[in-house]
Formats: sequence, structure tokens, C-alpha cells
Amino acid sequence: MNHAIEIPSADLIQKNVLDALTEDIGSGDIHHKLIPQDQTSEAQVFTRESMVLCGTPWATCAIETVDPSINASWLAVDGDSVQAGTTILNLNGPSASLLTLERTLLN
Repeated sequence: MNHAIEIPSADLIQKNVLDALTEDIGSGDIHHKLIPQDQTSEAQVFTRESMVLCGTPWATCAIETVDPSINASWLAVDGDSVQAGTTILNLNGPSASLLTLERTLLN
């Protein structure tokens, strides 16, 4: 029995991400007005509970859509069992872009 999971097309993933960004930030994001454009930050995404990682194509698409200059480094891949408290993603880039991305990425 084959349990392989088929990943949707890049077009469908992009549509899902654009819909989510529209819902989360609407017509604009206040962070771009409050944070200096040259300010950069680092961020980590970590698990609160043990889990099986899934959805990295959507997360990667969201990162690239919000700001292609954000550097993302995955420390786990879809299908990995991850213990609570494990960092799964490191990010660095413009602070305003990271804050804009936060809610959509975590959802």
C-alpha cells in the first residue's frame, strides 16, 4: 500500500498563501510604517508541543511572497517527528517583513 502524499501544484499553494496573507494583513501592514526599513532581525520558529512537521511548501511560499530577501533555513522537513521545544526554522531579514509574515507563517 502506497501512502505517498501528493503536494498540490505551486499555483494552488501560491493562491492559498495569497488568500491567507489577504486575510491576515488586508490592505496593508502597520509594521512597514513603524519600523525603520533598514532594521534587520533574526527569528526562530519552534514547537510548543511534539508534532509531525507538515506544510513547509506553504510556509516557504509565504516567506518568498512577503519578502524574497528574507533568509530562511529549515532545520526539519515535512514528515519529521519533532519534539516540543525544537527549533524548526531560522529566519533573518528586514524586521518589518518578519513581523508582517509572522501570523500567516505560524498559521
